Amino acid sequence: GSPVVSQTGNFTTIYEYTLNPYFVSRMNGFADLKIDYKYSDFLFSDDDVDPRKRQTLRADLFTDPGSAKVSVGLDGYSQKVEYDSDTLADSTRSYIDAVLRYQLNRKWRLAGSVGTESNTYESDTIDDTGGPRWYLEARWTPNLRNNVTIRHGDRFFGPYTNLEMTHRARKSRFRLQYRTD
Repeated sequence: GSPVVSQTGNFTTIYEYTLNPYFVSRMNGFADLKIDYKYSDFLFSDDDVDPRKRQTLRADLFTDPGSAKVSVGLDGYSQKVEYDSDTLADSTRSYIDAVLRYQLNRKWRLAGSVGTESNTYESDTIDDTGGPRWYLEARWTPNLRNNVTIRHGDRFFGPYTNLEMTHRARKSRFRLQYRTD
């Protein structure tokens, strides 16, 4: 578990149990299909935080990136969070994006997308629960174990910027991420 600040301002421990089957298929060297389902059950050491279950389905269909410098595809995502209480409403979020990627060279890739998203989150400050979205992205991969990705885009609630650095070791993966959304 990891400590987070609960609704009372105290620390709590999160226990997450996850089942994550996935399917990957290369379609005659023309396209790659990935389908990823994730079921998570969250329990908290603080009884003031409601337990919850989260189900996520993601599907990506992209032309084979190894066959050309340009690949195009669709990225779809749907998530439902169910709370084990009557005080919080269940929530959903989904999006679909059309994505264009361009591999400049072995180390640099550019990407951009346009799409739409919707959700059922309750908010006191934002009336919209969905709308158009887009992003532009640059990825630097100096070697097979490391990459750095910066992404800037706009969603229904406003602009965002993400920075992610990953390092793969033999039996582990480390990720450092900064997000403004």
